[in-house]
Amino acid sequence: MGFETFGGNWVIIALMLTAAFAMGMTLLILNWIVAPQKPSWLKAAPYESGIPNVTPVQARYTARFYVVAMLFVIF
Repeated sequence: MGFETFGGNWVIIALMLTAAFAMGMTLLILNWIVAPQKPSWLKAAPYESGIPNVTPVQARYTARFYVVAMLFVIF
């Protein structure tokens, strides 16, 4: 009989999917364990091509900008 019976091919596919999922999860967990865990403010800061960030907050856009943008997208 072998693998040619009903469902034999599905068993192989299920085993391959399980192995792929297990490999992915193993690599993610291994990375989480091995990677250095040293968070700091400097690492969390946005990086703009080596230029230091001068303004702490970006200027906000007004609601009129969004109306003009939507009209541009529509027409």
